[in-house]
Amino acid sequence: MTSRVRLRFSSSIFLASLLVVSTFVFFGCSERQRTLDDANEKIEAGRADEALSGLREALADLPDDSALNLAYGRALFASGQPSLAVWSLTKASRDPALFAEATLLLAQAQIATHGEELAVATLQTLLDEQPDHLDALRLMVEACIEARQLEKALETVEHALDLLPDDLALQMSRMRVFLHLD
Repeated sequence: MTSRVRLRFSSSIFLASLLVVSTFVFFGCSERQRTLDDANEKIEAGRADEALSGLREALADLPDDSALNLAYGRALFASGQPSLAVWSLTKASRDPALFAEATLLLAQAQIATHGEELAVATLQTLLDEQPDHLDALRLMVEACIEARQLEKALETVEHALDLLPDDLALQMSRMRVFLHLD
């Protein structure tokens, strides 16, 4: 075989391999996306239980996929299994693109499982990066009240009211803090 023929043969093998790999990646990614879309649709429709099996199968193949872990955590939480949701939400919160959403849901799961102190610490990581994140501030106030960290609850609700002074829910939260302080 001449070097030109070998080169052409090697190039053909390389291109064929590239085609096989890209086809696998494309169909693998599209299957993952279909699973995510289907699961999110079911969760939004209040049928989180139905989303769990497809997400479990997808996570068996892609256990470190942040978006799948977030969807699985959401489905577990929505189906009344917050203690099971914690692991997946913790994994999802490590992804910078999903950090805020996963961290908020993780804190909610922690509160639901009587882990208020853990929720306070979890929310603090979000507020350290995004100090004006209103959903995190609101949840932090509630977590602090439940954890009996009333000074921190007051400080947090005052900061939130600085951002939204006319917010009735925040004003009610501040009254709750004052009631617990006495």
